[in-house]
Amino acid sequence: MRRREFIMLVGGSAVAALPQIALGQQQSSIRRIGVLSQGSIHNHPTPEFRAFLERLGELGWTENQNLLIEWRFSEGSDVPLARLAAELIAKNVEVIVTTPTQPTIAAKQATSTIPIIFVQVADPLVSGIVANLARPDANVTGMSSLAPDIAGKRLALLKEALPTLKRVSVLWNRPSKGSTFVLEEITAAVPGAG
Repeated sequence: MRRREFIMLVGGSAVAALPQIALGQQQSSIRRIGVLSQGSIHNHPTPEFRAFLERLGELGWTENQNLLIEWRFSEGSDVPLARLAAELIAKNVEVIVTTPTQPTIAAKQATSTIPIIFVQVADPLVSGIVANLARPDANVTGMSSLAPDIAGKRLALLKEALPTLKRVSVLWNRPSKGSTFVLEEITAAVPGAG
């Protein structure tokens, strides 16, 4: 299967990797997707995953009918990600959808043959997930929705909207690589923003 045939973006902030899996096979056959998330089963389905499931339904794929989705959540921890990725591979999934950065890295380390589609990865180049944004390498592709490179621009817009602004607080998740990239970009933009 080619990874490009699995990707379709679902508007704005929705999780965006949608499998269109009917590559010469009847849609009535059962297909298997793996989802590896750093989120929590207790919050499932999030608005993004609801949008994901809705779009799958629009494309004729219904969970537990013609589509099996193997959901794996690490409950915010990096520790079980390698094990969870191995579980998905053992389930013979045809594609793995990952979110955010750490699950993507774990899936990439676990397989070089199963297509991996990532979403919400802050910087796939800096994270070492892909070597080139224009032509992702091997079995990994996806989209970066956090865009740390625009964090500085956000600070500039804030300063433009509130010219007397002198202090800004940033809430961030220290273990998150994405949050770290965004914080670094904001910090670098502070001198230019005055």
